[in-house]
Amino acid sequence: MYREVTFLHAIDLNNRGTCEYIVNNGSINSLFASTFGTSQPSGYYFITLDDYLNHSDDIFKGAINPRCKILYLASLIRKRKKVYVDGKPLSSGQKEYYLRLSEIELSFEAVRRDIAPKAPSRLTCLYLADNSKEGQDNIDAMLSSFKRPLTLEVNILQPYFGFHYADNRWLEAYAENPQPDFIQNYWLRKAFDDKQVWEFLLEGSVIIKNEDNLAFI
Repeated sequence: MYREVTFLHAIDLNNRGTCEYIVNNGSINSLFASTFGTSQPSGYYFITLDDYLNHSDDIFKGAINPRCKILYLASLIRKRKKVYVDGKPLSSGQKEYYLRLSEIELSFEAVRRDIAPKAPSRLTCLYLADNSKEGQDNIDAMLSSFKRPLTLEVNILQPYFGFHYADNRWLEAYAENPQPDFIQNYWLRKAFDDKQVWEFLLEGSVIIKNEDNLAFI
């Protein structure tokens, strides 16, 4: 259904592993898709929330995405281990930031498993946006942590494992005022207001539409 639709996706050019994978394989995969059919564990959907909370540093040993990185760092913090980002130790404020983000993501994952079990997990999916100015603005807001972001026009490869769209402003609202209804509205695909700002969650793979982008990477 979505194969011929062009979406926007962004990568961090500072992530050498991602760039090398794209160059060698010509595609960008969700975390689940990257391990499917390999000897690496791909049972992310069956890992308990408690294990994600306390043992993500053991779970995510190989491939990792920005959401998993949050859980990974938070797990190390809970174990009172020394944690460094970009070669610098985290301050107490940064530690609280990662702990809070990890709790938010796991709250969303808990509700997904309850009311939308067929939807892709935010922990393992690729994040896409509309191929429009509004979509670009949404990408910029979602990936503000990237050091050298590059926005790409992409098409979805068939087959894919799951697809979901949601208004990511529910997550922003929940971060400020943790109301359970906000998480439910996210997974029920309800618009936050008349503007309708969607993010698309893909459990699968995309290919880069523009050959010049691929050459640049």
